Amino acid sequence: MGSWRNPPLAYVVAEVRFSPYLTIDRHVPEFQADIRKQFPRTQEANILRFEFTNNQPGAVQDKAWRFFTESQRIGIDLSARAMALHATEYKNFETFRETVALMLKTAEKTFPDLLVEQLGLRYIDYILPKKNESVSDYLVESLRGLQPVGAPQMDQAYFIAHYPFNIGGVNIRVVPRLASGIHFPPNFGPIEVALGDIMVEAQRRAQSQELIGCIDTDRLLPIGRKLVAEELADAFTLMHNDVSLFFNGAISKKAKEIWM
Repeated sequence: MGSWRNPPLAYVVAEVRFSPYLTIDRHVPEFQADIRKQFPRTQEANILRFEFTNNQPGAVQDKAWRFFTESQRIGIDLSARAMALHATEYKNFETFRETVALMLKTAEKTFPDLLVEQLGLRYIDYILPKKNESVSDYLVESLRGLQPVGAPQMDQAYFIAHYPFNIGGVNIRVVPRLASGIHFPPNFGPIEVALGDIMVEAQRRAQSQELIGCIDTDRLLPIGRKLVAEELADAFTLMHNDVSLFFNGAISKKAKEIWM
């Protein structure tokens, strides 16, 4: 997945959050018709959303629609508050951007006056060390954690950082060891896309309680204006450049030699 020789990339999400569009269900048939050629599979779903009513938390059920490619490796998740492109198939960013642009152009056409609040772009990369290797071998020294001489081998460590930009920011989370039996990073909600090879291997390792590391990087960008598809597609390109900068800064020379 990706244009590198041995890419660690497993999952990508490009999300558009918008002001609640409470009549979106009236426009879904037109949206589906316009993307059906590329996304012939459709699922309807109910999702839980938590909100406060009279200062009390409660769960509210929202309707969602999911559209998948024939291989089910790419999917669009649509609800009254957001739409997102999920992919476990990723040749390069240019190809991914074309699919994002299709989603945006179709939404611009079928959902009149959609007010976009925020964009998000998230990349999940796995580190699957070989025998006699550690996850730290694939990370720059500043991300390897404290390991005093003579101390037991570190079992759990996390690196979490936020880097503010003039607008929005980048978050990077490095997990040298995912929790036993788990192959997704914390606070990650995938949809029912088919798994790529690296995620299948991560799933197998999780079931066998083998070592899995993860680099989880995202870029958030507030928007606050009506949807203009080409402008937002260009914004995703800039966001991708920012994510790439931080990911490449997190991995070691050894990782680059093996993956690139």
